[in-house]
Amino acid sequence: MRVYVPMSQIDARAVARRHVTAATWREYFLWLAVGIACAACGGASTRSSGVARSDARASAHAARAAEPADRTSSQTPERESGATPRQPEISGKPAVSVLPVPGFESAILVVPERSQTRPLLVATHGAGGAPEWECERWSRVAKGRWILLCPRGVPLRRGEEGSYFYPDHHALEREVTAGVKAARAALGTRVTAGGGVYVGYSQGATMGALMLVDHGAEFAHLLLIEGGSADWTSTRAARFHATGGKSVFIVCGTTPCAERATRAKPVLERAGLRAEVRAVPDGGHTELGPVGNEAEKLLESLATL
Repeated sequence: MRVYVPMSQIDARAVARRHVTAATWREYFLWLAVGIACAACGGASTRSSGVARSDARASAHAARAAEPADRTSSQTPERESGATPRQPEISGKPAVSVLPVPGFESAILVVPERSQTRPLLVATHGAGGAPEWECERWSRVAKGRWILLCPRGVPLRRGEEGSYFYPDHHALEREVTAGVKAARAALGTRVTAGGGVYVGYSQGATMGALMLVDHGAEFAHLLLIEGGSADWTSTRAARFHATGGKSVFIVCGTTPCAERATRAKPVLERAGLRAEVRAVPDGGHTELGPVGNEAEKLLESLATL
């Protein structure tokens, strides 16, 4: 039986600022739980660490998902982040899956409804963010033109889910590499070879700029939001270009970010890269609002390449 997990209609601004009601969160993750529980019907569910989840627990989540959401409850259902997903559907409705990544927490994978081969768009969050937010936010902009992969990172607080971070750029590099490998294993030739886009916000942008200079063949285009503007030396820019990098876009909502990005632009251009800087005065440290609008425009420009 095919089960599609629809993208939530949660407003991205409210999600990122944690102004969403408990009932809304419950509804969002109940949909996610339905897809994961159905994946468990075809085989034994496992955590990404390899520890088997009992069938009884999966059945309990499926039963809760089948019940109407309690609009008065303040409890958020447990996120089934480690369950093995069904293979994402390539044709038909868009498929949202929890993707196990060996050695790491699970990622979120969004596969567009059209059946043509698509490049990857990897979206990384800032400290305290979550892949569900990033995939919800960027899937609307991607509009089926990319296969969207959102790495999770590690919990910001031990034993708590919902907020994640990346320990350092080496850890992020390993997780992104493993996530890309897992996505290709799940989707096969539906993912194009190279030419992908990396979108990073804050920590995801800063650490992404540090580690992606050696991965231009996989990610030719970087979109860095409120981060990743400070470390572009001529050597690093030339290395990114030499490995296949083509463009670096930087969007800033704060003055320090904008000043660093302005200095980085000629360095990137001298290395043969297309460089664009968008500064939004008083936009703030965010990937939403006017800052997000500028980022979306730049991503749209990549869709025509």
